[in-house]
Amino acid sequence: MIQGWTVGLSRQNVLGTRERRVGILLVSIIVLSAADLLLTIAHLQTIGMIEANPIAAFLIRTTSSAWILSAYKLCTVAVCVSLLFRLRRHRSSEIAGWVALAVLGAMAVQWHFYSASLDSPEMLALARSHYPDAWLCIGID
Repeated sequence: MIQGWTVGLSRQNVLGTRERRVGILLVSIIVLSAADLLLTIAHLQTIGMIEANPIAAFLIRTTSSAWILSAYKLCTVAVCVSLLFRLRRHRSSEIAGWVALAVLGAMAVQWHFYSASLDSPEMLALARSHYPDAWLCIGID
């Protein structure tokens, strides 16, 4: 109470608002993660690409399977989202959600520039020739 008036932001209201924000963040994280996976698989199955995630690159290199890559991505996102959901009432969960969303947003911007840099056959050939050991493909020769 402030001078006889109650403040509208009670602890319960703040927690409820935080829970909603974290829920929206988690849905956004899932959507951006799915978009990242779809773009990765599309590139791997068409022109190829360099995978920056060393675990994903290892899985692609050793299995050449979009299914294994998808299962890995699904498991990692599910674990992270589950942890953040379980801790959704805590400020740290909301902060972690915002950080994850920022990272995924930066990855989306990176995808845009990466795709734009490979828009011509010359640039694609140049990228493949400069990084032959790092260039990955699934299902194409």
